[in-house]
Amino acid sequence: PAKLPDLRNWDLITDHVAAISDPTLSFTNDGRLDVCQSNLYHKLWDFDTGLTPAPFNGYYNAISPDMSRCAVIQSQSVLIHVKDKPELDYTLGAGGGQWTAWSHGGDYIATFGERGVNVWDPKLSQKAWTWGDVTTAINPNYPGQFAWDPHDQSIVFWMGNLSNVYQIDVASGKTLLTVPVEGNVETVRLHPEGDKVAVLCFHDSKVRVYDLKNPGILHLFPDAAASPPAWSPDG
Repeated sequence: PAKLPDLRNWDLITDHVAAISDPTLSFTNDGRLDVCQSNLYHKLWDFDTGLTPAPFNGYYNAISPDMSRCAVIQSQSVLIHVKDKPELDYTLGAGGGQWTAWSHGGDYIATFGERGVNVWDPKLSQKAWTWGDVTTAINPNYPGQFAWDPHDQSIVFWMGNLSNVYQIDVASGKTLLTVPVEGNVETVRLHPEGDKVAVLCFHDSKVRVYDLKNPGILHLFPDAAASPPAWSPDG
């Protein structure tokens, strides 16, 4: 393999980070690597000092951008915890929760469950709206997921037993766009500018890129078999 200049290596196995099986990797706002298992168990890796403690003992489904609040999905609700407050702060009645994520600005939190997609004001624990266009298709074997756009103006939603990707307006809770996909959706990655999605499909394990401004397929990557897509930070 080609060698990159100034490439640095870290031994995650020695430092017990790799004890997490089948991890997903992301970065926190302060530049640490978040190593997560099952969207619930987290370990944080600092590239200068090594393994560092994760907030809330590393047990959460979603965490606010400033890491002061976290959300934990329960069977019929989502629990909100606040840093340095031992007791539960409050509960969101999400109903059969499958997915939750804070907005980039931390002003709102979205949940998905048997009642559809809900957007809440986490400070007031009040629900702003519910989007229920796919509630009849909810299947525990294909949990619904979503991503906030970079400006927190819309949410992109998908579910594994559906062949559509939906863009939902945050202000109104209305469907802005329905993107037909060639096959059932496995994974979706939103472009850093929020105007395109890369979609990995179940039926052929190929990645397709769709335009959210002028709906239609832009690219097909036939050789990216079974690889979850990822955008570079500059798109």
